[in-house]
Amino acid sequence: TSTREMVLLYLVAALLGSCAEGTQVPGSQTLSQRYLDPVVITGAEVPSLLGCADCVDNLVAFSWTDGAWSQAPLQVDERHIQDYYNIKNGHCLLYDRNMTGLVYADPGTYSGADDDDTLDMDDEIVFMARFVGEKSDGMSSPEGVVEGMMEELEVLDPVTDISLGFMYLFLSDGSLDQAAGNPLVEYVFNLTATDESGSNAYFDVYHNEQISQDAESKNPENSYFKSKNYQRHFAENWNS
Repeated sequence: TSTREMVLLYLVAALLGSCAEGTQVPGSQTLSQRYLDPVVITGAEVPSLLGCADCVDNLVAFSWTDGAWSQAPLQVDERHIQDYYNIKNGHCLLYDRNMTGLVYADPGTYSGADDDDTLDMDDEIVFMARFVGEKSDGMSSPEGVVEGMMEELEVLDPVTDISLGFMYLFLSDGSLDQAAGNPLVEYVFNLTATDESGSNAYFDVYHNEQISQDAESKNPENSYFKSKNYQRHFAENWNS
């Protein structure tokens, strides 16, 4: 049988407790006002998934609408405690001050990979509020998921406490795309400086040393972030 952790959530907020029995109708009017809002929870809020070795890459989200499953885009972000001396790659005025913080893990940057590659308590799970659906009848599972693992999440509007609906987390058997074939954002990070070999790879050209204020540029780039609703362009990543 499927694991049914009944979790009550606020939008971009915290665990509240066990939800009540019975079907609840999503607040459609409130949901329309939350069209662009993400729902962000941490691994700590879904304790039955903690330590799941496959969840970072294979956790998927489904909503139940009109008696059928519909996959929704999901993102899992790994976070860890890191020393800012490491993030600055040794060039840091905070050296020897034991300054650490909870930051996003990224093996492609000086933040580095998360030492715990399973879903842990500070990792984040994100989906959009507009994809929530009805309460499932519990009689079936979507195709392409591992049987016996399911998390039921109820999403509440943080202002009105009205139930917006339900989202269900499953573990893919490897056949499903975590973005549900519908990536909601596109991010391209492109440093424009090159080293003597012509490489513009992050570890080859990214400067963390203190560069004078009158320097022409610290870390020039041609990077962008795009979604259906907005986009941002970045021309320089400066030393801070």
